[in-house]
Amino acid sequence: GAIAPAPVVFAPSLQDARAGYRLDYGASVGQLELVNAVPVLEEGLKGAGVKLGIIDTGMGDLVDTHPSTAAMVAEGRFMASQDFTGQPVDASRHGFSVLSVAAGYDPGQLIGPAYGATVYHARTEYTPTETNQEEDNLVAGLEWMEAQGVDVVNISLGYSTFDAGQTSYTTGDLDGDTGITTIAADLAVERGMVVVAAAGNEGCGAPTSCWYYISTPADGQNVLAVGAVNASGQVTSFSSRGPTADGRTKPDVSAQGGGVYLGTSAGYASSNGTSFASPMVAGVVALLLEANPALTPAEVAEILKTTASQSGAPDQTLGWGIIDAAAAVAAARDRVITGVDASEQTPRLVLDAPYPQPAMDHVTIGVVVEGAPRFVRLTLYNSLGQRAPAGYAGNLPIGRHRMELDVRDLAPGVYLYRVETEDGIASGRLIVM
Repeated sequence: GAIAPAPVVFAPSLQDARAGYRLDYGASVGQLELVNAVPVLEEGLKGAGVKLGIIDTGMGDLVDTHPSTAAMVAEGRFMASQDFTGQPVDASRHGFSVLSVAAGYDPGQLIGPAYGATVYHARTEYTPTETNQEEDNLVAGLEWMEAQGVDVVNISLGYSTFDAGQTSYTTGDLDGDTGITTIAADLAVERGMVVVAAAGNEGCGAPTSCWYYISTPADGQNVLAVGAVNASGQVTSFSSRGPTADGRTKPDVSAQGGGVYLGTSAGYASSNGTSFASPMVAGVVALLLEANPALTPAEVAEILKTTASQSGAPDQTLGWGIIDAAAAVAAARDRVITGVDASEQTPRLVLDAPYPQPAMDHVTIGVVVEGAPRFVRLTLYNSLGQRAPAGYAGNLPIGRHRMELDVRDLAPGVYLYRVETEDGIASGRLIVM
């Protein structure tokens, strides 16, 4: 599952940082400039209020000790880390390097685009082996992320061939409907989570001499697969190509994956891989969601593609091209639900079914507010008609929202939920275990 990295290269000089910027981006300035994220960061956006998930290898104690995550820890924004492998700690700190690209903050050294986001981490990869169990681990990690209300998750892992005795995929399986992690990733998107995945490092001269194509879950119908370019914006030799087995264009978008400056157990270095292009895109997604929390995953994908460098002529190497964070944020701010002016819509409230069902600690009810902001009240009642302590009340702007309820203190059983607005009442059942 861990996408094999291209060879590590030496760190660039910190003198690459540009004079005159409000923030000192250190040696990460070039990778931010390539995706035009600096204007947005200079404005003050940083992914604040957005929940960012990292599904990867372990991080060890680096989050607590590395300078690029010191602010995240001090401000209480590194919320949780869960291990889904059941395996001993291995030496890989790939997951930490991925996090540093997306959300690190060490002025003069490295700044990630989502340096103000709230972070959740799931260890699903055990690097000494490549087994099908790791696919199940990733699915469990996605389910946990979804239960935490994560808005955007980065997956710098990919699955194609496995160890002897395991079940491997063929390139014909890259149809968006076969891979275990692919199916789970698409389901997560359907439930409101933006899923960003590395395309893979299997590129080469021709499909006959290597795997060549993207891997799972990057082949997902709704997954944002990310290819890699170098600092000059040219596709790297290792970046996995499309199309999918059913003929769709992949990757979807691209970012710098050659010579990416990142945090490591030794401090800082530069490294190569779509693993490090992907978190740059995930970090920019956090900026979009900060600018407009009402965006759906489909709208996020559309905005990133239509503002990317080759949006008019997508291909199987860079997809729709290198993302443009500033243009994407501007488009996000202009967006009203599906591009329709709110004044032309009839006010209404659309509810999604509660999930997960049954619920054990948290339950989420998705809400889409159309036409005008609404005051929304959510109340739970037990089977005797008694009001439960969990609930929600507040004003919701136009867009998609998640009403999250903590049900850990509720007795197991069937509950009635009741959602009230000035337009009417909706109700349904949910089960607590």
